[in-house]
Amino acid sequence: MSSSELKSPSLVTTSLLTVSIIFPILGTIAVCLRIYASFLKSRRLFLDDYIIILAQLCAWGISIDTFTAASIGGLNYTKGDVISATIAFLRALWIEGFPLVGSLALVKISILLFYARIFVTRPFRIATYTFVAVLACWGIAIAVAQLLCASPINAAWDPYAVNPLRYDYNAFSEAFAGMSMVFDIIVLCFPIPAVYRLQMSTRQKLQVMGIFWLGLFCCISSAIRFYYIYSDIHQSVASNNVNRYAVVTTAFTWGTIEPNASIISACLPLYGNLFGGDKKLGFYIRSWFSRLTSGSGSTGDQSRGSKGKAYNSVDTSGSSSHHRREWQKLDIRTHHTSDIELGHTVTDDQVPLAREPQMQIMISRSFIQETA
Repeated sequence: MSSSELKSPSLVTTSLLTVSIIFPILGTIAVCLRIYASFLKSRRLFLDDYIIILAQLCAWGISIDTFTAASIGGLNYTKGDVISATIAFLRALWIEGFPLVGSLALVKISILLFYARIFVTRPFRIATYTFVAVLACWGIAIAVAQLLCASPINAAWDPYAVNPLRYDYNAFSEAFAGMSMVFDIIVLCFPIPAVYRLQMSTRQKLQVMGIFWLGLFCCISSAIRFYYIYSDIHQSVASNNVNRYAVVTTAFTWGTIEPNASIISACLPLYGNLFGGDKKLGFYIRSWFSRLTSGSGSTGDQSRGSKGKAYNSVDTSGSSSHHRREWQKLDIRTHHTSDIELGHTVTDDQVPLAREPQMQIMISRSFIQETA
């Protein structure tokens, strides 16, 4: 058997192929559940929903790239001659960068737009949209750098090319993974100042942050990918074999896991509408604000009226003392639960919620008929 027909380790292993099938399916299910939850409540999709769909399509692009490389170059071991397989695998590594950065940038942008939909203060929205612009520019810059990494472009997957790279591609790969990890942490911490200003107890604030921090696994997967990129790159540089790309299989695997895990994590906080009753994200936030506007646990409120006319009372005091503000009188022509927006009951240091159906404050109005 000639040297060109010897089998060598393949870039695509059974574990990588399994991950490339399972995780995009899980991500797609997560996105479908998110869309269903949005239609269940609002009968519409928001901009962050559309962007998360694009992110999932990009994540599928990584898997398609893997399937193509496996079909051409072989699974676990190369098929055909080693040089042809090497070209297929190097091309797959080059192509992977485009859907990867697209998915990672889009999912971060989607999360930020979701934040902007909840916290509507002007400073928070300015900060959010500014960071969205930063992420968009970062994604475009990475894609352009990936496209022009070699001269000519097809030298990026030519095993015989001599010094084809325009820059240190290993350092670029490490910087790409490191920046993605840092951006994940920044996005995860973004709502902390807004939640801190909410008029609720520390325990309740931690509960709200716990909902937003369901995306913690995306930071973990990003850190793991960074570690394997760093270690695998140094192993690849130290190797003189023609199939030295095979040592980056683990990093490639986590490059498939990270975007899909990020998408799943980004969808989790929006599943409240899928659970009946009061087990909803909006309900918890509404209940906390309703307790704030109703005096945080005041009971035995007395209705006031004249000539037999009945009113319901809402205590807008947020303090624990017995000094209360003037009662607000609400008409009782309709005896059912109604939506009461925050209006002027919002204090200066309180972060209001967006005026959307799923984020409105629900207060159950009880009426006490004044006795003669």
